[in-house]
Amino acid sequence: MPHRKFSIDECVAELLFKLRGGKVVICRPQACTRHFGVPSGLLTVRLRPWQVAALIIAIFGLGLGVLSWYQRTYPTRPAELFACLPTGDATLVWLDIDLLRKGGILEMLDSSKSAQEPEYIQFVEQTGFDYKRDLKSIAAAFTKSGTYYAIRGTFNWAKMAAYATSHGGACHDKICDTPGSTPERVLSFRLLNSGLMALAVTKDRGATSRIELRRPAGNFPAIDHPVWMSVPAATLRDAKELPAGTKSFATLLSNAQKVEFSADALRTVQGARPAGSLELTADVTCASAAEATALSNDLNKTTDLLRRMMERDGQRPSARDLSGVLVAGTFRSQDRRVLGSWPVERVFVESLAGGDAR
Repeated sequence: MPHRKFSIDECVAELLFKLRGGKVVICRPQACTRHFGVPSGLLTVRLRPWQVAALIIAIFGLGLGVLSWYQRTYPTRPAELFACLPTGDATLVWLDIDLLRKGGILEMLDSSKSAQEPEYIQFVEQTGFDYKRDLKSIAAAFTKSGTYYAIRGTFNWAKMAAYATSHGGACHDKICDTPGSTPERVLSFRLLNSGLMALAVTKDRGATSRIELRRPAGNFPAIDHPVWMSVPAATLRDAKELPAGTKSFATLLSNAQKVEFSADALRTVQGARPAGSLELTADVTCASAAEATALSNDLNKTTDLLRRMMERDGQRPSARDLSGVLVAGTFRSQDRRVLGSWPVERVFVESLAGGDAR
């Protein structure tokens, strides 16, 4: 009976490479012996120590190269997603939806007004995309020209493209544009890879061309919180649209070099606060330790002033609105940094999700 011919790929796949005391031992299987006529047994090639070292370094370098390519092509870390966005002079926001989901925060949004809107229900039905199930993380950059997002999740591109075209939009060269809620808003989206979507809300069509896979900057801050935000000082100086009670705080922070906010599950004694309570923190960098000390004192004085003003007007801080959050704030300086903290009760998160927070 004639022997079956093996392809080169099959034979190469059966070759086993082993390092033994400076030797590369190549085991040639019987199948390849029949195919190529190579004598069966072991073919031994003796390598010098420097050649073994060079081989190991080459394999290690190849591994690093593959890892670097994978991280650029399939980014998952905050710095990698923000590298995709135009971030100059932008307010940056990071949301780790997986962590928020595990912490029970997304459960509070199930009853929110936005989740029950007919438009959102229709969107879920037609695209198959539901943030409570399919979102993993979001990196967002809020700029003067518009808002840009890099969104990790599970997407059905065919359904999303069909949704755009059925709602007055159009798709060209794998970029879809659809009208926004106002005439000057255009939603543009495309897939950077199977699990990463680029989304832009601007006045221009095809704005997602400004979002692309890039190598992250080496000096990007490490983010280890499910919610994180970096705010430029210029944005804090223009505080006209901020909620009442926060403008005085924004004015004090507007001269800092760097202002970052984050939120995480509140670390308290079990039972002290209901599950789902959060801790909002601020990390502010000043030009000097003296400025940090002065800023910390001013923030504490402003908090105390707000508390006394409410008492004078016969008002009591409520955990359901912003007043209860602001008057509970504490601040301390640490070298050039000012660290602030506000406990956020679960009832406020629920009120905020329902659109009732003031």
